[in-house]
Amino acid sequence: MTTYKGKAVRGRKGFMPEGKGIGANGKQFAARFPPELAEILESIPNRSEYIREAVIERLKKDGLLE
Repeated sequence: MTTYKGKAVRGRKGFMPEGKGIGANGKQFAARFPPELAEILESIPNRSEYIREAVIERLKKDGLLE
């Protein structure tokens, strides 16, 4: 795995995700946020993980995921 300062980086084979259990075949989704929320999200060190965990938590709360 190609890393720089402990983070996965683009290498010869493209982006290599670090052990999140997602793999290279994981599906991407995008969302737009109001500027005030975007500013908060941009300040979070690992915002992808944060957003992923928030979505999973909400799916469980809504009974869509066990």
